[in-house]
Amino acid sequence: MTYVVFLVLLLLAAAYIGYPFMQAGPTPRGKRRQQGATESGTADTDSLLREIDFDYERGTLSEEARREMVARATGGRAVAQASEPLAGPEMADADEAIEREVARLRDADIERKVAALRSPAVAPGTPKHRGPSLKCLRCGAPRGRSDKFCGRCGARLTQEPRKK
Repeated sequence: MTYVVFLVLLLLAAAYIGYPFMQAGPTPRGKRRQQGATESGTADTDSLLREIDFDYERGTLSEEARREMVARATGGRAVAQASEPLAGPEMADADEAIEREVARLRDADIERKVAALRSPAVAPGTPKHRGPSLKCLRCGAPRGRSDKFCGRCGARLTQEPRKK
């Protein structure tokens, strides 16, 4: 009797573990190409476009067949031009334009952060001077009242500054 129960539990565990592998089988390439973007979603469309480009680069597809398959995969939208990679001077110009824009955005972001750090945020109507400023005794860096260690040099801080 125990062997039967053990065997049944073993079969149930194997079925539970093997179920996902039996459900999701590989999709045939021809069927996948016929589905197109409307049924399978954006990720599958991107994958399909990469497969089409790969077949074209290998020489198994002609230019006309490639265009037709891309148009079918994208639902007739004009994405065929966007899927073709830039080459030569167009690519260099695009790279330079992207790099300039990234550098401009980084500089603007850095300048904004530096400006925010240099000017302390003081709420309107509050006095600008809030008593003696607390500093680290070792390096002189400003610190908060609840700080236990200096953020710059790591020295242990006391609650109140020592009087000289």
